[in-house]
Amino acid sequence: MAGHPRIAIVGTRWWSSTAHFPAIAAPITAIRDSREEVPATAAAKVGADSLY
Repeated sequence: MAGHPRIAIVGTRWWSSTAHFPAIAAPITAIRDSREEVPATAAAKVGADSLY
């Protein structure tokens, strides 16, 4: 995947999932949130493969 940016999202509250996720043109590879149940749901929407 050389030459392609890899994006990690920290925090998946309303604004990031509504405004930031759709605006990012690169693959989102990791998601981190303080709420345990949230990263899996957000990852399923954007195809992220790492959850923290």
